[in-house]
Amino acid sequence: MRGVGLNSRDKCNTCQGVAAMGQCYEQVSLRERVEIEILRHSGISMRQIGRALGRSASTISRELARNARPTKQWS
Repeated sequence: MRGVGLNSRDKCNTCQGVAAMGQCYEQVSLRERVEIEILRHSGISMRQIGRALGRSASTISRELARNARPTKQWS
């Protein structure tokens, strides 16, 4: 069956994962999450945080929205 699997153009050369919409995405590390938290509480904008971490502002925005609620491990 042709065309069912991933083509080489669908692969990300950087992280060897699947490229979505032409981009390669890497999860935000715990160190980056802590840094985002510190910078956000310091009043730094999402764009500035993104620049400081080498990430897009939309990545920072999604990360903040995803982890906005307290959990048992993180208050």
